[in-house]
Amino acid sequence: CELVTDFISDNDVSFYIGTGRDEVTRICYQGIVGILDNSGKVLIPTDYENNVNCFNFNQHDLAVFCENKKYGYLILNNDIVTPAQFDFANTFHEGFASVCINDKWAIIDQSGRLITDFAYDYIDDFSEGLVSVKLDGLYGYVDYQGKIAIAIEHGFAIDFTFGWARIGKRTDDVIYFINKSGKSELIVFDNFVYSFNGYQGEYAVILEENNKFIDDIEDEDLVDGSHVFLLPDFAGVINRQGDIVVDLAYEDIELCQQSPIALVTKRTKDNLKKGILDIPSKDFLLEPMYDELSLPIDGL
Repeated sequence: CELVTDFISDNDVSFYIGTGRDEVTRICYQGIVGILDNSGKVLIPTDYENNVNCFNFNQHDLAVFCENKKYGYLILNNDIVTPAQFDFANTFHEGFASVCINDKWAIIDQSGRLITDFAYDYIDDFSEGLVSVKLDGLYGYVDYQGKIAIAIEHGFAIDFTFGWARIGKRTDDVIYFINKSGKSELIVFDNFVYSFNGYQGEYAVILEENNKFIDDIEDEDLVDGSHVFLLPDFAGVINRQGDIVVDLAYEDIELCQQSPIALVTKRTKDNLKKGILDIPSKDFLLEPMYDELSLPIDGL
């Protein structure tokens, strides 16, 4: 091993967010942040305030910086593209970012040009060409041109994933999914469903919420110094047709995007154990016997 930089960074006061660029590294020294390349050369000196989102390039050429508690955007050679003028600024996604002034949000492009007015109560990140916006407690979607693509009339709205977005009505607890035209594709009345992010968008995790408490429970595995305990939710998996393909029998499920498999957490007699389940066959590739386990990466 060869030391490529002096000891110039401390992490004692750093809230670390990765740069999203493999060739650079974010550093923090006494509450101020900068950027190094992999040779140790300083690309952006530690001149800027350490704050949420700062120097998260997210695979883009622009990143947020913070100066005098205001936010702007700069590039890797430390040239400022948009001055520090925003009360808050999000990272760029698909070439656009959302920014806030006086509690109102707008969208800008990479040149700093406004795509929308500062008219919204919140704007999220673009995904698959659309971004969710909030106005007067309701949600809808805006496109790259800043035009409303899906009406602002929903109880909540999150990112599009594989062509679907999870959304909700204002008047009840119904969760449903829409396509990019705003048409409802799947409705779930009694259960909480996450995004369809498993195996190329085919699967989603579904929860059965208990909302039940147990008093004076004696099992020390279940209680962490409290005599009141909320029973865990039970997780399963549904497909795009709404069929339950993995029974709601697990305490947690994490889906793989590349393969039709799931990392499941199951309570055994002794403790919580993790295993790998093949979704189509419902057979375990690895039985739930591990304290810690990850989904495969590159086959390992």
